[in-house]
Amino acid sequence: MTFTLRYEAIDFEQHLVDAVATFCRTVKPRDGSSHREIERTKTQLQCPIPSIVERYCVILGHAHDLNQVYDHIHNPSELKLHHFMDQDYLVLCQTHQEISSFGVKTEDAGQEDPPVFQILDDGSMLAFERSSSFYSFEVLWQIINGLAPFRATSYPSKTTVKQLRKDSVAITFSKNNTGDLNFYQQEQCLLLITTEGKKHVVAVAGKKKDTVHSFCERYALEVSWFREPL
Repeated sequence: MTFTLRYEAIDFEQHLVDAVATFCRTVKPRDGSSHREIERTKTQLQCPIPSIVERYCVILGHAHDLNQVYDHIHNPSELKLHHFMDQDYLVLCQTHQEISSFGVKTEDAGQEDPPVFQILDDGSMLAFERSSSFYSFEVLWQIINGLAPFRATSYPSKTTVKQLRKDSVAITFSKNNTGDLNFYQQEQCLLLITTEGKKHVVAVAGKKKDTVHSFCERYALEVSWFREPL
């Protein structure tokens, strides 16, 4: 299964379902929001909701374990308007520890797949060229940061990182501002490869302990931290 996030070429909903199912659990009907709830929110806000936002909510709007495990992805009733520096935003997500938020400009809210901006204390900047990429990235971010039952963290050599990139499938997004946060998939493992100062950091997550351990052993990854259910 390859998560190549070119919105025109894949089914958005299927990508979300496959990502959660591969690394965490099966997506169930109760994870979704109702169309009635979405329409009620539109009426209350007096603002359109982009088609992609609606489509996310119908699939995962009430998947509380996913939406609240690290960042807080809003369900329809939590969507809100925020006025900031002469611009109105429809806020979609609050980041961990409420450092910033993500939203679409209300003037763009009538579009199917509008850009998403990160709103900080001192300004805002374009974060994702498409809302579909924002949600697809955010789901993987939530998986790696808490939803996946098992995660190993390692600080491998540059040579090992190069081999990991070569052997794994890169998960790509539309133009974005995620910096050096790079997701990859290798079989049933989700990888996040990034840097911490001058060090390379690799996080490996999956829904089975043996799968994550076997992956780390295959690449001789020295695990500095391992997360598993209590």
